[in-house]
Amino acid sequence: MLIKNGWLYLPCHRCSKKTAGEDSDLWCTKCETKVDMPIARFLVQIEVKDDTGSAVFVAVDKN
Repeated sequence: MLIKNGWLYLPCHRCSKKTAGEDSDLWCTKCETKVDMPIARFLVQIEVKDDTGSAVFVAVDKN
């Protein structure tokens, strides 16, 4: 598992895109609106390797 980017992200309520900013001042970069009390969602990156190469798979919480 690749955990350098963390396990969770704080999405926008409207479009589910990742927010930017600090804890009490989060903004959606797509909607350009302030996001109050976002619900954390998981985002897990898994790297699979074998003798022929590697691939990264991403699992994202939908709800």
